[in-house]
Amino acid sequence: MSQPETITMGWTPQTVPGTLDTGSTTTVDMRQWTDKGYDFVRDAGAAFVGNLEGSVAGQNWTTVSSLAASAQGAIAAQYNWVRVTIGTGGALGATTMLKVSGKVL
Repeated sequence: MSQPETITMGWTPQTVPGTLDTGSTTTVDMRQWTDKGYDFVRDAGAAFVGNLEGSVAGQNWTTVSSLAASAQGAIAAQYNWVRVTIGTGGALGATTMLKVSGKVL
């Protein structure tokens, strides 16, 4: 029987705590997961522009979801890696949170 796994993604890079810089976060390895998805809560004070991205092999990246508003959804099975890319830096907001989840094979 598979076990559920949930990871809260870290918000980096942050030169100033609570403010996101332009760039990409550390990737999360989801190769051993099935039924993958995400749950994003965007704080009212958040002022950054970014995307949740997925990649098959960590070379080419495709937008899974814009992080413009709170949302949840599926991450396509072929994406073995996910990351957040911040296009325009800004305030993170006190309660902004992104979790990725799935079943470990």
